[in-house]
Amino acid sequence: ERRAAFSGITIEDFKKLKIPDSVMRDGILFIWVEKELMYEIILFFETQGFAYIENLCHIKLDPKEYQSTK
Repeated sequence: ERRAAFSGITIEDFKKLKIPDSVMRDGILFIWVEKELMYEIILFFETQGFAYIENLCHIKLDPKEYQSTK
């Protein structure tokens, strides 16, 4: 279930998006998605002919905790 803190479109709405072959023939698709939704997004795009390659994690630190990371 989607938590209220997440904003953006639902998985169902996401699946309705159409990406033309002419755009993606030799392209790369970047998606910003919450970790909890990543598996379902990957499965969906695999059915569309995409291959999952890698992910990138962005960690936002609390400014008060920044010094403890040095």
